[in-house]
Amino acid sequence: MATDVFIYSKLPLSCGRDVIEDAVDDAISGIGEVTGGGTGATGWNIDVELAGDGDAAPHVDNIVRVLRRLPVPDDTYVVFGADQSRVNVYPGDP
Repeated sequence: MATDVFIYSKLPLSCGRDVIEDAVDDAISGIGEVTGGGTGATGWNIDVELAGDGDAAPHVDNIVRVLRRLPVPDDTYVVFGADQSRVNVYPGDP
């Protein structure tokens, strides 16, 4: 069973969302892929699917490391798994 991962922010990006999507897609090549995303009045999101039914946390940690190297806003966070675990890209609550 695949694990859905969602990247969210309410603040605008300083680059195109495609830049973020491409970097994440490259980082998870072979274990998952970016499957969608969107931008609207309440922010932006990127949807990711990780293959397999193993522990997704190490792969999410890798995604977070990639996001920290990119120009994502301070409030960016990742939600994943059946329990909807949340990981802030930057420590603390923005």
